[in-house]
Amino acid sequence: MHLTSAIGILLFCMLVDKSSSWKLSNFRWVKSDNGELLCGTSPPNKTESVLSRVHCVSSCNLGCSSTCQAVNYWKNTNLCELFYYMPCSYDVRQDCANYQVVDNLPVVSFVTFEI
Repeated sequence: MHLTSAIGILLFCMLVDKSSSWKLSNFRWVKSDNGELLCGTSPPNKTESVLSRVHCVSSCNLGCSSTCQAVNYWKNTNLCELFYYMPCSYDVRQDCANYQVVDNLPVVSFVTFEI
């Protein structure tokens, strides 16, 4: 009962909040001609601590007030750098990988189910 109520409240808040744009994004990492992962060296718009690479990439969809275009994920420090633009410069950095949004697909409906 409590889980159903919580899900209902969450869906209500998501539908009422017109300022959020819910999109699904596909990402690709940036590699050099030699196949090495590259890190964006342009200044990020926002930096935050994350639990994992998946959390970093998903925060690109949920954490930005503007359209997120790319993220740097720093593995050893679990830092996520969010870019509202495509970084202009890249370099090979140990423990860092840049992921860019390939496309944004608008979410047009919610699927509900009972547990």
